[in-house]
Amino acid sequence: MKFLLLIVLAFILLIPVSVFAQESTVSSITVKTDDKNYDEGDTIVISGKVNTTIPGVNVVLQIFTEGNMIEIVQITVAQDGTYSHTVLAEGPLWKKPGTYVVRSSYEVGGGTIAETEFNYLPNTTSIETKETFDVNAGSKGTFDVEYTIRGSIVKDIKINSNNFSLEVEIETTDDGSITLDLPREFIGAEKQDGKDDIFIILIDGIDVAYEESVVLSESRKITINFEEGDSKIEIIGTFIIGTKKSTTYPNPNGYFENSGPSINSDSVFRTVPEKPNVGASIRVTGDKFEASQELDFYIDTKKIGNFVTDENGHFMTTMKIPDEQNDGRVDFIISDSQDNEKSISLRIEKIESRILNPTSIPFTAEISTPSYSADIPLIPIPSTIIVSTDKNSYNHGDIISISGNIDNFEDNSISLYITDSENIKIWDEAVLIKDNGDFSTLVIAGGNNWAVNGAYILTATHYDYLARSFFLFELESEIEIPEPRKQVPEWIKNNAEWWSQGEINDDTFVSGIQYLMKEKIVDIPDLPEQASEKARPSFVDETKDPQSYVDRYNDETSYKEWFDENYPDYTIEEAVGVPQPIPAWIKNTAGWWAEGMITEDEFLKGIEFLTEKGFSKWIKWNF
Repeated sequence: MKFLLLIVLAFILLIPVSVFAQESTVSSITVKTDDKNYDEGDTIVISGKVNTTIPGVNVVLQIFTEGNMIEIVQITVAQDGTYSHTVLAEGPLWKKPGTYVVRSSYEVGGGTIAETEFNYLPNTTSIETKETFDVNAGSKGTFDVEYTIRGSIVKDIKINSNNFSLEVEIETTDDGSITLDLPREFIGAEKQDGKDDIFIILIDGIDVAYEESVVLSESRKITINFEEGDSKIEIIGTFIIGTKKSTTYPNPNGYFENSGPSINSDSVFRTVPEKPNVGASIRVTGDKFEASQELDFYIDTKKIGNFVTDENGHFMTTMKIPDEQNDGRVDFIISDSQDNEKSISLRIEKIESRILNPTSIPFTAEISTPSYSADIPLIPIPSTIIVSTDKNSYNHGDIISISGNIDNFEDNSISLYITDSENIKIWDEAVLIKDNGDFSTLVIAGGNNWAVNGAYILTATHYDYLARSFFLFELESEIEIPEPRKQVPEWIKNNAEWWSQGEINDDTFVSGIQYLMKEKIVDIPDLPEQASEKARPSFVDETKDPQSYVDRYNDETSYKEWFDENYPDYTIEEAVGVPQPIPAWIKNTAGWWAEGMITEDEFLKGIEFLTEKGFSKWIKWNF
């Protein structure tokens, strides 16, 4: 028997494995495309089959190029296990020629995976150019800026000392991007505490987004996307060669000498840029103020933030114009503790053609410096990290596909985390790095921590190197914040105290509860129809004592059955007009509130609960 089994196993092992063109099979799933080569605008038909269907589980289909995901979709599996999907090969993510990977996964957690490949060629291929530009800094000499550009050529890079910026003139041939390695020695963006601030990026005067891919002690590398037809990119920092670098500021949380005015007659300030957009970030800089003073910044009457002057009465700070700000001419105002003011009048533009700058988030970028080991004094190999999401914006419940690459890595994992527009970390994960440096993961946009609309930051870190990418998140519906209750009049509390002590009758106390309901101070939704609003049944004789009906109901079974069958929406007391006494335990609640044993809000919630549970039976509502 054993010999026969060995023969059978040997026979199985010798059977050749069939390999089908354009199809890959892993475990219980297959995936294939209808062709091996596609041009821009072609329709790609993707299909496959699972051996065993799992109720409620969809196939997750992803398309990658160079490790970056460009498509993700969930597909319903047919009863016979087949599935299919069509993709139109065009759009902003379909720009690179080369080999594309289709990955199909099934089972909870994506445990069963199949892959296949196809070749893609866009109609116009933008050439990527990597160069070094020698920037003229006038009397300060020159400095080099390394850049990589696609879809355009760089005609000139020059400094604008007045705006603390680099101006990059481009001639576009297509939509594209430029990555610049900005040397900190010559241009930078720093906060008052010396930590990194954001750059403000303008394309033809419009505030736009950027990605920060590398943060090192010597430089910061940023990537800016542009559109065909764009001509000038401005990178605004807080200093550039030839201008004053940020100086030492006092502790913003400390105490300040504000005994006198902080604003002098010759104090001056301005904004960069001078024509900002709604929702954009701006630099506010000033001179000839009093030293080491705390000042407030307003747009018209709305306070936007505050800042501190340095030991020379100078300041440079970053502010964000609110998204809800109206466009038009407004006053920008700086005010001190003595209500002294300096103001300038500027026009704020409303821009709808571009996504406003998500990098206006006040993030803190830690400068990465290569670490050295005391035991092994080796020079570390610099790493370059690229990280991105498959889309620029998401709604609640969307799947966020994160992918990236690192060229040199110490171990096989990279740390990813997401912070919201209030700089609160809402998600983190350690992700496996493949042998070729690629990494990827999926995140669901939503959950208890995803409560803020706006720009979110994705950060990838590996030892002393990091990369950042930005995306927008919007809840399907705004979180409703309940309005605070109206204040309960003092006489209501007095009534509660007197009623609990027997000094006033039930009707007087009930009148106070009626007032609370009428003024919407207590919230009782979908109240049942009250007794006072119901029509009196025709059998009731108004000349008779109502209690006689109640007694008969309680004493005569046939009468009770007749009433319950014919008037199921009434109690006998409601039908004949007998008011019910308020239970004593409700009076206890009023007494506890009057004595401070429970809060006002607890008392009101108690009234709401009691009313919903039947308190209305004991109250004649008259409104």
